[in-house]
Amino acid sequence: MDVTGTTSSTAATTSKTGLSEQALAQNYDMFLELLTVQIKNQNPLEPMDADKFTDQLTQFSSVEQQITTNKNLETLISTMAASNLGTVVSYIGKEVEAAGETAILENGAANWSATVTEAATATVTIKNSAGATIYTEPVTLNKGTNSYQWDGRALTGGTAPDGQYTISFSAQNSTGKAVAVDTAFQGVVDEVDFADGEPILKVGGIRVPLSSVQTIRSAG
Repeated sequence: MDVTGTTSSTAATTSKTGLSEQALAQNYDMFLELLTVQIKNQNPLEPMDADKFTDQLTQFSSVEQQITTNKNLETLISTMAASNLGTVVSYIGKEVEAAGETAILENGAANWSATVTEAATATVTIKNSAGATIYTEPVTLNKGTNSYQWDGRALTGGTAPDGQYTISFSAQNSTGKAVAVDTAFQGVVDEVDFADGEPILKVGGIRVPLSSVQTIRSAG
Protein backbone atom coordinates (compact mmCIF):
# COMPACT_ATOMS: atom_id res chain seq x y z
CA MET A 1 0.00 0.00 0.00
CA ASP A 2 1.45 3.35 -1.07
CA VAL A 3 0.69 6.10 1.43
CA THR A 4 3.65 8.38 0.82
CA GLY A 5 3.60 12.13 0.39
CA THR A 6 0.87 12.98 2.90
CA THR A 7 2.66 15.40 5.22
CA SER A 8 5.08 17.45 3.11
CA SER A 9 2.65 20.30 2.39
CA THR A 10 1.54 20.66 6.01
CA ALA A 11 5.13 20.54 7.26
CA ALA A 12 6.19 23.25 4.83
CA THR A 13 3.32 25.51 5.92
CA THR A 14 4.09 24.93 9.59
CA SER A 15 7.74 25.82 8.94
CA LYS A 16 6.70 29.13 7.35
CA THR A 17 4.58 30.00 10.37
CA GLY A 18 7.48 29.23 12.69
CA LEU A 19 9.74 31.55 10.70
CA SER A 20 7.07 34.27 10.80
CA GLU A 21 6.85 33.99 14.59
CA GLN A 22 10.63 34.19 14.91
CA ALA A 23 10.84 37.26 12.66
CA LEU A 24 8.01 38.96 14.54
CA ALA A 25 9.70 38.36 17.90
CA GLN A 26 13.00 39.76 16.63
CA ASN A 27 11.36 42.87 15.15
CA TYR A 28 9.33 43.44 18.30
CA ASP A 29 12.44 43.23 20.51
CA MET A 30 14.26 45.67 18.22
CA PHE A 31 11.29 48.03 18.31
CA LEU A 32 11.27 48.04 22.11
CA GLU A 33 15.01 48.69 22.23
CA LEU A 34 14.70 51.63 19.85
CA LEU A 35 11.72 52.97 21.77
CA THR A 36 13.65 52.79 25.05
CA VAL A 37 16.64 54.60 23.55
CA GLN A 38 14.48 57.32 22.02
CA ILE A 39 12.59 57.88 25.28
CA LYS A 40 15.87 58.22 27.20
CA ASN A 41 17.27 60.70 24.69
CA GLN A 42 14.16 62.69 23.81
CA ASN A 43 14.07 66.45 24.12
CA PRO A 44 11.89 67.33 27.12
CA LEU A 45 10.75 70.44 25.29
CA GLU A 46 9.73 68.43 22.22
CA PRO A 47 8.46 65.06 23.47
CA MET A 48 7.84 62.28 20.96
CA ASP A 49 4.39 61.69 19.51
CA ALA A 50 2.98 58.82 21.56
CA ASP A 51 0.29 58.12 18.95
CA LYS A 52 2.89 56.91 16.44
CA PHE A 53 4.25 54.34 18.88
CA THR A 54 0.72 53.30 19.79
CA ASP A 55 -0.04 52.72 16.10
CA GLN A 56 3.08 50.59 15.70
CA LEU A 57 2.25 48.55 18.78
CA THR A 58 -1.24 48.00 17.37
CA GLN A 59 0.25 46.80 14.08
CA PHE A 60 2.52 44.35 15.89
CA SER A 61 -0.47 43.04 17.82
CA SER A 62 -2.48 42.61 14.61
CA VAL A 63 0.33 40.66 12.92
CA GLU A 64 0.73 38.47 16.01
CA GLN A 65 -2.99 37.67 16.00
CA GLN A 66 -2.84 36.79 12.29
CA ILE A 67 0.05 34.38 12.87
CA THR A 68 -1.88 32.77 15.73
CA THR A 69 -4.90 32.40 13.45
CA ASN A 70 -2.72 30.76 10.79
CA LYS A 71 -1.37 28.30 13.37
CA ASN A 72 -4.89 27.36 14.39
CA LEU A 73 -5.88 26.86 10.74
CA GLU A 74 -2.81 24.68 10.15
CA THR A 75 -3.73 22.54 13.15
CA LEU A 76 -7.27 22.17 11.81
CA ILE A 77 -6.01 21.26 8.33
CA SER A 78 -3.61 18.67 9.77
CA THR A 79 -6.41 17.14 11.84
CA MET A 80 -8.72 16.97 8.82
CA ALA A 81 -5.97 15.49 6.63
CA ALA A 82 -5.29 12.76 9.19
CA SER A 83 -9.01 12.02 9.43
CA ASN A 84 -9.37 11.86 5.62
CA LEU A 85 -6.34 9.57 5.42
CA GLY A 86 -7.96 7.09 7.78
CA THR A 87 -11.26 7.27 5.91
CA VAL A 88 -9.73 6.70 2.47
CA VAL A 89 -7.46 3.88 3.64
CA SER A 90 -10.58 2.12 4.98
CA TYR A 91 -11.71 1.74 1.34
CA ILE A 92 -9.08 -0.96 0.81
CA GLY A 93 -10.83 -4.29 0.42
CA LYS A 94 -14.17 -2.59 -0.35
CA GLU A 95 -15.96 -2.82 -3.67
CA VAL A 96 -16.46 0.50 -5.42
CA GLU A 97 -18.46 1.56 -8.41
CA ALA A 98 -16.88 4.42 -10.33
CA ALA A 99 -17.46 6.22 -13.60
CA GLY A 100 -15.43 4.65 -16.38
CA GLU A 101 -15.39 2.08 -19.16
CA THR A 102 -12.40 -0.04 -18.11
CA ALA A 103 -12.85 -2.89 -15.64
CA ILE A 104 -10.82 -5.85 -14.43
CA LEU A 105 -11.60 -9.37 -15.61
CA GLU A 106 -10.77 -11.55 -12.63
CA ASN A 107 -12.01 -14.95 -11.49
CA GLY A 108 -14.20 -15.19 -14.57
CA ALA A 109 -16.06 -11.90 -14.18
CA ALA A 110 -15.83 -8.24 -15.13
CA ASN A 111 -18.64 -5.96 -13.98
CA TRP A 112 -20.07 -2.74 -15.34
CA SER A 113 -23.28 -0.74 -15.13
CA ALA A 114 -24.97 1.15 -17.95
CA THR A 115 -27.38 4.00 -17.28
CA VAL A 116 -29.79 5.32 -19.91
CA THR A 117 -32.60 7.87 -19.80
CA GLU A 118 -34.93 5.68 -21.88
CA ALA A 119 -35.27 2.05 -22.89
CA ALA A 120 -32.91 1.05 -25.67
CA THR A 121 -31.37 -1.82 -27.56
CA ALA A 122 -27.60 -1.81 -27.73
CA THR A 123 -24.55 -3.59 -29.02
CA VAL A 124 -21.89 -4.24 -26.41
CA THR A 125 -18.27 -4.26 -27.53
CA ILE A 126 -15.43 -5.31 -25.23
CA LYS A 127 -11.81 -4.64 -26.13
CA ASN A 128 -8.53 -5.61 -24.51
CA SER A 129 -5.77 -3.20 -23.49
CA ALA A 130 -4.32 -3.36 -27.02
CA GLY A 131 -7.61 -2.16 -28.52
CA ALA A 132 -8.55 -5.48 -30.13
CA THR A 133 -12.22 -6.49 -30.02
CA ILE A 134 -12.57 -9.57 -27.82
CA TYR A 135 -16.32 -9.89 -27.49
CA THR A 136 -19.56 -8.35 -28.76
CA GLU A 137 -23.26 -9.08 -28.30
CA PRO A 138 -26.69 -7.38 -28.48
CA VAL A 139 -28.38 -6.42 -25.20
CA THR A 140 -31.54 -4.71 -24.03
CA LEU A 141 -31.22 -1.73 -21.68
CA ASN A 142 -34.07 -0.69 -19.45
CA LYS A 143 -34.57 2.95 -18.47
CA GLY A 144 -32.30 3.67 -15.51
CA THR A 145 -29.25 1.71 -14.40
CA ASN A 146 -28.54 -1.75 -15.82
CA SER A 147 -25.92 -4.23 -14.58
CA TYR A 148 -23.72 -6.03 -17.08
CA GLN A 149 -21.33 -8.87 -16.26
CA TRP A 150 -18.91 -10.40 -18.75
CA ASP A 151 -17.61 -13.88 -18.00
CA GLY A 152 -14.55 -13.61 -20.24
CA ARG A 153 -15.99 -15.43 -23.25
CA ALA A 154 -14.20 -14.44 -26.45
CA LEU A 155 -15.41 -14.35 -30.04
CA THR A 156 -12.89 -17.08 -30.79
CA GLY A 157 -14.78 -19.44 -28.49
CA GLY A 158 -12.10 -19.45 -25.83
CA THR A 159 -11.75 -17.51 -22.58
CA ALA A 160 -9.93 -14.20 -22.36
CA PRO A 161 -7.10 -13.94 -19.82
CA ASP A 162 -7.49 -11.85 -16.67
CA GLY A 163 -6.67 -8.18 -17.10
CA GLN A 164 -8.11 -4.81 -18.03
CA TYR A 165 -10.91 -4.62 -20.59
CA THR A 166 -12.86 -1.66 -21.93
CA ILE A 167 -16.55 -1.73 -22.74
CA SER A 168 -18.65 0.43 -25.05
CA PHE A 169 -22.39 0.53 -25.76
CA SER A 170 -23.90 1.59 -29.07
CA ALA A 171 -27.56 2.16 -28.14
CA GLN A 172 -30.72 3.24 -29.97
CA ASN A 173 -34.30 3.78 -28.86
CA SER A 174 -37.38 2.31 -30.53
CA THR A 175 -37.27 4.93 -33.30
CA GLY A 176 -33.62 4.31 -34.08
CA LYS A 177 -32.36 7.48 -32.40
CA ALA A 178 -29.02 7.18 -30.63
CA VAL A 179 -29.20 6.99 -26.84
CA ALA A 180 -26.35 8.13 -24.61
CA VAL A 181 -25.05 5.54 -22.15
CA ASP A 182 -23.28 6.46 -18.92
CA THR A 183 -20.92 3.64 -18.00
CA ALA A 184 -19.43 2.71 -14.64
CA PHE A 185 -17.36 -0.25 -13.52
CA GLN A 186 -17.13 -2.22 -10.30
CA GLY A 187 -14.04 -3.57 -8.62
CA VAL A 188 -12.30 -4.09 -5.29
CA VAL A 189 -9.86 -1.45 -4.03
CA ASP A 190 -6.45 -2.99 -3.39
CA GLU A 191 -4.35 0.15 -2.87
CA VAL A 192 -4.54 3.88 -2.12
CA ASP A 193 -1.98 6.22 -3.67
CA PHE A 194 -1.25 9.58 -1.96
CA ALA A 195 1.89 10.40 -3.97
CA ASP A 196 0.32 13.34 -5.83
CA GLY A 197 -1.52 14.79 -2.84
CA GLU A 198 -5.05 13.81 -3.89
CA PRO A 199 -5.95 10.26 -2.83
CA ILE A 200 -6.23 7.89 -5.80
CA LEU A 201 -7.82 4.47 -5.37
CA LYS A 202 -6.29 1.60 -7.31
CA VAL A 203 -8.54 -1.20 -8.53
CA GLY A 204 -6.47 -3.91 -10.17
CA GLY A 205 -4.12 -1.26 -11.56
CA ILE A 206 -6.91 1.12 -12.63
CA ARG A 207 -6.47 4.56 -11.05
CA VAL A 208 -9.74 5.91 -9.67
CA PRO A 209 -10.03 9.50 -8.36
CA LEU A 210 -12.34 9.83 -5.36
CA SER A 211 -14.49 12.22 -7.39
CA SER A 212 -15.32 9.34 -9.78
CA VAL A 213 -16.56 6.99 -7.05
CA GLN A 214 -20.33 6.54 -7.08
CA THR A 215 -20.84 3.67 -4.61
CA ILE A 216 -18.82 1.94 -1.87
CA ARG A 217 -19.88 -1.39 -0.40
CA SER A 218 -18.46 -4.46 1.30
CA ALA A 219 -16.87 -6.87 -1.15
CA GLY A 220 -18.31 -10.31 -1.60
